[in-house]
Amino acid sequence: MTSSPRLSHSAVLLKNKQQSQQVEYRGIRWSTEPTGGVQSQQVEYRGIRWSTEPTGGVQSQQVEYRGIRWSTEASGGVQSRQVEYEASGGVRGIRWSTEATGGVQRHEVEYRAIRWSTEASGGVQSQQVEYRGIRWSTEASGGVQSRQVEYRANRWSTEATGGVQSQQVEYRGIRWSTEASGGVQRQQVEYRGIRWSTEPTGGVQRHQVEYRGMRWSTEASGGVQSQQVEYRGNRWSTEASGGVQRQQVEYRGNRWSTEPTGGECPFRDTQSCL
Repeated sequence: MTSSPRLSHSAVLLKNKQQSQQVEYRGIRWSTEPTGGVQSQQVEYRGIRWSTEPTGGVQSQQVEYRGIRWSTEASGGVQSRQVEYEASGGVRGIRWSTEATGGVQRHEVEYRAIRWSTEASGGVQSQQVEYRGIRWSTEASGGVQSRQVEYRANRWSTEATGGVQSQQVEYRGIRWSTEASGGVQRQQVEYRGIRWSTEPTGGVQRHQVEYRGMRWSTEASGGVQSQQVEYRGNRWSTEASGGVQRQQVEYRGNRWSTEPTGGECPFRDTQSCL
């Protein structure tokens, strides 16, 4: 004669007159424990563990099975989930989490030092990846796409909006940036207080260098070449067009200029006109 499955039930009356219960049936164990206004429950079956705990307006649940742990928490309009997987030896493997609150959706994945996260809110989509000191991020909002990479204090970034493409690189104190809009390409380099910039537009080529209060600039357009140097309130400029060379110097309120245009040399020293 075969014996019927055995059902066991136990109950314990706690000091605060609340009751803790446990039920076992065919390998299934169900337990519950009330404490204050909180009711905790747990179910175990063949390595699977499910637990839940409601407290106030917060509802928490957790499931564990063969190294996989799934948990969720709901509070008001916020819903959070997390999944973890542990490899053999207790080494943490993959962790996935998500949180939804209002119109914002967040996701995060971690695996062996790799972390990937994303956040969506309205028309804005943000992503970020981290791996061994390397961080890559991107953000899309409307027609604007921004990217950034960081590694050991080096940073590369780019932003595209409409017809404008911007890039920036930082490496060991050197900063290089460029911006392209239509047919115009602008570049700028900064290093230890030195700044160099250039902007070609149409047939005009502009350069500028700044260092310790000194500014040097040049502009080339067709056959015209202009240069200007400024330092501590002093200004020197020159312009060459065809066979004409114009120069001007300003120093402490004094101005000196010259314009040789063929003919006789205006200087006593004729070598100055050669």
